[in-house]
Amino acid sequence: MTRHIARILAIALAITAVAGAATAQTAKAPSMAEKLKTAEAARALAEVKLASEIERSDAQVYLMRLELSVTKRQLAQALAKCGEACAEKKP
Repeated sequence: MTRHIARILAIALAITAVAGAATAQTAKAPSMAEKLKTAEAARALAEVKLASEIERSDAQVYLMRLELSVTKRQLAQALAKCGEACAEKKP
């Protein structure tokens, strides 16, 4: 009889342990509010990265335009110094 009681107690303890583990897993699962908060944080970080990339791109375009204007100015100065020798000759 004591063996049956011991087996029943062992089964009850095993069921309790499994139920406790399931409850612990449920408690560890993030709630919808936590998922939303995480998603909003990820979106905010993506927006910051995008804004940074846009600023970098704008700066790059500005520098290329500046370089082109300097090159055009230097070409105009070189052509002015060269004079008639650099002028295009018409056939």
